[in-house]
Amino acid sequence: MSRFPRELDYSRTSHFLFELGSMMTTLFAIFLIVSAIAIGIGLLLGSVPHLGLFAAGISGLLLLFGVGVLYVSMNVE
Repeated sequence: MSRFPRELDYSRTSHFLFELGSMMTTLFAIFLIVSAIAIGIGLLLGSVPHLGLFAAGISGLLLLFGVGVLYVSMNVE
């Protein structure tokens, strides 16, 4: 049975952070594009797209967090 490691293996931490950051960036970029399309459709239909604006804001912040994780992964030795 495997056990949780008691110490972090810093030789592999940067690889994990890079994979995590790249997945987050890809996923939340797709969410941001979809929410931007939802905002456009909402404006074309003549309504105020509150849900699309909220989704775009959250997706944008999470996208920036993913880019930040990528940046940190480049600087971890």
